[in-house]
Amino acid sequence: MILEKGSKRKGEEAEAKVHWLLVQRGFDCAWPVGDSATWDLIADWRGKVNRLQVKSRHKPDKRTTSSYYVRMGRGVSSSEAYSAKDFDFAIVVLPWACFIIPAKEVTGRKAATLVFFENGTHRYGRECEWEKYREAWHLLQ
Repeated sequence: MILEKGSKRKGEEAEAKVHWLLVQRGFDCAWPVGDSATWDLIADWRGKVNRLQVKSRHKPDKRTTSSYYVRMGRGVSSSEAYSAKDFDFAIVVLPWACFIIPAKEVTGRKAATLVFFENGTHRYGRECEWEKYREAWHLLQ
């Protein structure tokens, strides 16, 4: 029997995927002990260390087939906003891409919801504001 995975488990899978992708690119990585840190992973590139907050979404929004909504909040209800002191980069893991976004872009707002589009553009043809961070692993170097 296959059990439906909960969001905690899917989050752990996203963290493991980011860890694997970083190691493949030559980074050293570490996880915090316990569950109380405001970041999920540490990435070390030749002495440059970044704290990473990993968020993921595995299915598109129910109203569309190509938009993914990712909540950038913490806590059980995800209503508490992060501050720029909590982590250095947010890594958003989607089924088709990863986005490496500086913390200053996604913190300071009240529990922001980020919207991503599979083809990189809104339905009206405008480029998604997060598109410039698609697969931007070089920002961690």
